[in-house]
Amino acid sequence: MNSSHSRMLLSTVAIIGLISTATLSKSSADNSLFPTTKGSTWKYSGTAAATKLSMGSVISDVKTSNGVSTVEITWDVDGRVTQKETYLVSKQGVSRAKSGATGKDVLNPPIPIIKYPAKIGQSWNWKGTITVGTNVVPATGILTVTSLDDIKTKAGGFKAYCVSLALTVTQGAAKISLQNKYWFAAGAGLIKQTLILPGQDGKSVVVDCSVDSFKIK
Repeated sequence: MNSSHSRMLLSTVAIIGLISTATLSKSSADNSLFPTTKGSTWKYSGTAAATKLSMGSVISDVKTSNGVSTVEITWDVDGRVTQKETYLVSKQGVSRAKSGATGKDVLNPPIPIIKYPAKIGQSWNWKGTITVGTNVVPATGILTVTSLDDIKTKAGGFKAYCVSLALTVTQGAAKISLQNKYWFAAGAGLIKQTLILPGQDGKSVVVDCSVDSFKIK
């Protein structure tokens, strides 16, 4: 992978959101898989094809009104801020509302990452637009809670729910398909993700990351 394609890949990852978060269990505390405490941090490592990645995230702001918490998460890659995300968290579920390098790219309507009550095999569709600057592109998504897996990471072993997201973005006559899988563990949040992106010469690029450490405030 050349350097220009690596930069494009990281930019694309930032736009669609390399990391998403969710809460999956009503039998435990509502936000056990999606910590909402300001100052909570995570460190991740992994690869994007042959490129090594070192990433971090922090809950940078939380505001709560009328039963809905607006949670802002700031991401960095190798110490450089690359992504800011906004999630809407309530007893009904978790939805992603904004993303992008400045946090101003809008998903309309917000994409529900989890709908309560969540259970294995649950699936639903999303249809809307993604606004990046002045560009507004239509997109669709299919989300499914697929399994409860044993996942080993540098931060330890976890029982983690797997959530898959098949996202299709339409730009003119072109359609870009992105395949994501996220694993969430109670008390830890997001611990692992894989993402398949279209690459050069029709070859797919696989991004694979897992948690090295985390601290919940």
